[in-house]
Amino acid sequence: MHATSTFVDAAAVEAWGTWFRWRDGGVLKDLSIETTWRRVATCLAGSQTTRAGSYFHQSLLVAFSRWRLLLDERILATAGTGVIGWPNDGLVAVLNAAAFVSGGHSGHARFEMGAFAETAELAVKALDAAAACAPGQQPESAVLRIGIIGLADAFARLDIPYDSQKARSLGSEIGRALARGSLLGAIRAAQGRNDGAAAGSSLLESALHRGFERDIGSHAKKAGLPYASLTAITSQPRLALFANNVTGSIGPIASIECRCAGNDAADAMRRALQPWVDEPIADTVCRSRQLDTRRPATRGDR
Repeated sequence: MHATSTFVDAAAVEAWGTWFRWRDGGVLKDLSIETTWRRVATCLAGSQTTRAGSYFHQSLLVAFSRWRLLLDERILATAGTGVIGWPNDGLVAVLNAAAFVSGGHSGHARFEMGAFAETAELAVKALDAAAACAPGQQPESAVLRIGIIGLADAFARLDIPYDSQKARSLGSEIGRALARGSLLGAIRAAQGRNDGAAAGSSLLESALHRGFERDIGSHAKKAGLPYASLTAITSQPRLALFANNVTGSIGPIASIECRCAGNDAADAMRRALQPWVDEPIADTVCRSRQLDTRRPATRGDR
C-alpha cells in the first residue's frame, strides 16, 4: 500500500519546513513529506526483514500519512539522519483525534474508535522502538506520554458543540480508548522484549480501576510492564500545526469556541478525560493558533 499525505493548511507546510524537514548543511534531504515519513518509519522499524517488521513499518507509514499519529518533535527531526536526537525516557506521541472522523459534516459522520485504540497501541510500539535506539539503558521506571491533539476539531467535524454533554461523553470514550490501546501496546512491548521487565504496579492498578477486561490485567502482570506511565495530555502546538493546524491539546478551538465555551467548558472536558489519563492533564485554556518559527535547540543545523 502506497501511503501519501496532503497538506491542507499553509501553516503545516511552514511547520514541516521549519522543524522537521531534514537538511544536511545546504543539501535538502527530505524532498517531500513522504520522504520524512519514510525515514522515520525506516529508522524505527530498523533493518527487520521479518513479516512483523514489515507490518510495523507499513503501519507507521499509514498512520503518519493520514495525520493520525505524530511522534516526538525530536524523533521527527532527527530519526534516520545519522543522529539520535532524543533521550530514552519521557518521549511524546500524540493521536490527532480529528483524523479519526469519517464522513465529517454529514449525517453519516462518525468517530473511528477502534482505529483510534489501535493507533494508541502503535504509538507505544513506536516510542518503545525509539527508546531502544537511544543511548543508554532503558530506565526501570521510564515514562511515555501518549496524548491527544485535535479533539475540538473532531467535535467540529462531527457537528457536536464543544460545550455539550455529548462532547464530554465522547471525550471520555476517546480517553478510554487511549488508555486501553496504550496499555495493550505496553503489554506487547514487554512480551516482545521478553527480558523479565518488572511490572508497573501503578499501571496494573489503573487497569483494574478503569474496568478493563480482566484478561488484560492478567496479561500485563504476566508480561511485566516496562513503563511506569503511558498517557499524558499536554499542549503540543508544533505538532498540532504540523498536523494541518489542529488544536494542540483537548481545549476548544480558540478562534471559534473560546467566546462561547470559555474555560469552564475546557475544565469540564478535562474532568471527563482525566480518569483515563495517567498524569494530571495540563492547562486546557484557550490559546490562539500561531506559528513560533524558532527551531528547537536539539535540531541544530540539520
